[in-house]
Amino acid sequence: MLAEQDVLDRLDSMIRDLAIMPPSPFQPPATAYPRQIAGEMTRVVTSAVALCQAVFGEASVHVGQLTEVLPQVRAGTVPAPVCKGIIQAARDDFEGGYYVELRHIVAAEVFDDLLDMAEHLRQNAYHLAAASVAGAVLEDSLRKLCGARGVDRSECRGISALNDRLKEAEAYEQPQWRQIQVWGDLRNQVDHHDFENADEVDPNDVKRMIEGLQDFIVRYLT
Repeated sequence: MLAEQDVLDRLDSMIRDLAIMPPSPFQPPATAYPRQIAGEMTRVVTSAVALCQAVFGEASVHVGQLTEVLPQVRAGTVPAPVCKGIIQAARDDFEGGYYVELRHIVAAEVFDDLLDMAEHLRQNAYHLAAASVAGAVLEDSLRKLCGARGVDRSECRGISALNDRLKEAEAYEQPQWRQIQVWGDLRNQVDHHDFENADEVDPNDVKRMIEGLQDFIVRYLT
């Protein structure tokens, strides 16, 4: 299950990412954001959609608003403060307790749906958003595996800590631990925008992550 502080941290990270972007795409003679900025906004908003779906449910107003603006985000024609405002409202509602419930991602079909979303994004040249969605699946799957193996995860924050705890509990061997560390590093690189150009993140690494996660889920969670 996503911890409440994890949700707040991820929403705060998205809000910070949008806050540093140019406030308006309409700077004459330009009529839209440059491709790099539009791509980064698409990554943030797509990640926000996936997170809000898990937290508030498919029918929530926040999911509806984000989904509605997503095509314009891809085109670079929505001011960053508009997206920031939607996500800020979602954060305020979550912090205030106005949400249905945190969703326990327990069934392999749910993981498959999210990984299908990640693969669809990757195939359509949104590999940064794909890595972010796949990273969310990875973290939730590690939390679920901790629960299934009776491993205490109360003080674990993030993929690396969960991975270490599961290795200590002999849930899997060193090679699997090492691979998860690589996936976690990729997810952190994308979510923390630890690059200057999107091309620095290899789409093939994202592809291998999604495929590897599918195998991991079948092996350890079904």
